[in-house]
Amino acid sequence: VWTVVKSAFGVTNEKALGEKLIELAAKCEGDAALAAGYEPERYAVKTFDALEEQLRGVAVSLRPLAPSPIDRVRGEVPFAITGDGRLRVLDESSVGRSVGDKVKDIAAWLTTRRADALVVSKLDEIAWLTNLRGSEASYATTFRAEAVATRDAVLLCVHAAPVTDELRARCPGVRFVAHDELFSALKEAASKGRKPRVALDPASVSVATRDAFAALPAEVLALESPIVKAKAKKNPTELAAMKRAFAKADSVVAEAQRWLLGEVSNGARVSETDFARKVESLFLAAGAVGLSFKVISAFGLNGASVHHPPSDSTLIEAGQLMLLDTGCYFEEGYATDLTRTFFVGGAGDAPTTEQQRLYTMTLRSAIAGMTARVAKGAVGAQLDGITRAPLWAEGLDYAHGTGHGVGINVHESPPGVTKMSTLGIEEGHVFSIEPGLYVEGVGGGRIENLC
Repeated sequence: VWTVVKSAFGVTNEKALGEKLIELAAKCEGDAALAAGYEPERYAVKTFDALEEQLRGVAVSLRPLAPSPIDRVRGEVPFAITGDGRLRVLDESSVGRSVGDKVKDIAAWLTTRRADALVVSKLDEIAWLTNLRGSEASYATTFRAEAVATRDAVLLCVHAAPVTDELRARCPGVRFVAHDELFSALKEAASKGRKPRVALDPASVSVATRDAFAALPAEVLALESPIVKAKAKKNPTELAAMKRAFAKADSVVAEAQRWLLGEVSNGARVSETDFARKVESLFLAAGAVGLSFKVISAFGLNGASVHHPPSDSTLIEAGQLMLLDTGCYFEEGYATDLTRTFFVGGAGDAPTTEQQRLYTMTLRSAIAGMTARVAKGAVGAQLDGITRAPLWAEGLDYAHGTGHGVGINVHESPPGVTKMSTLGIEEGHVFSIEPGLYVEGVGGGRIENLC
């Protein structure tokens, strides 16, 4: 029934899909075209447009299916809530700007483009715009919703979280509405003979959403959302809040390291999973509302795997390196992310020459990136090269990016610090620098700070 297709390294799944459709179309007999259904609510406009361009001139007919056959077979899927599901309003002392301030900026952006509204689909953009955070899913503080920003308010349709009178009172710049009400003001304009102009970001808004607004009817403008850059450039208040969170997270990791060394020296049996659970408990004790991703706890040879999942059967003992990559969310509403590599042992234990070299080269690379001074206009690929330079000089490298943006999500873009990134690095950007070395038969080392 199913054919598994392995995409080549560096080829996106979408491009590989287009190639497969072209291959299937070539097998159609005579003048017949290949009819391929797609799910419009699961395709971003930009991705779908690229697929259509790839198939231009090919006998393939793409047909929207809503609901799709898979949806029909699967049936209704209830929202899974792993936390208490409630929304919390961030204090302005953590975010620096009110919802009203952000709406004014969007209103000015809309005015210059002669647009009436901006559709917002990405959950971290909605959280930023509304100064709200949720507790619906593990490893995230976003919440499921859709939003439309007009020149005077944010219309917010929340999918799962309860909307109380108290919440409404604390969010004067947000109008909590049902799904149909997202369209109501624009429908009214359309009914009076004026075709409203609606802006949406093709990189994040679905084909289904675009088509729904076009059917009002409305003129749809495919434009990069102003929220993308505004969210990435943290203001001084946000930077101060993030630094407070980073300091607390750093203290937790240092405490976890001391605990592990003490347990091992006392002969306790501690597995990678035990250590991961201890790290999580220390975060919660320090006031974290949850982790920002699953703890990566990799001992000894397991450290050579970049994202090694903790094991119950691997016991941590003296004489090997320990790699800990972890992060959390505190009340400030921003993710933390840091990695430490350390030697497990007591006063009578010493790392091998290979372990020393692995750690030292990783540290040199980390220092190169974290102390780099770059020209205005520099892009992520340039900082990536500066960070890797000490390793390249020794014929070494690592097969992952040097860093990623951090904010409401533990991974955000912009910026990006990779070999291929053309995204600029700007004042106010927060991102990781995390070089590593992974050597089969020795282990792995990675050092990560947020910069």
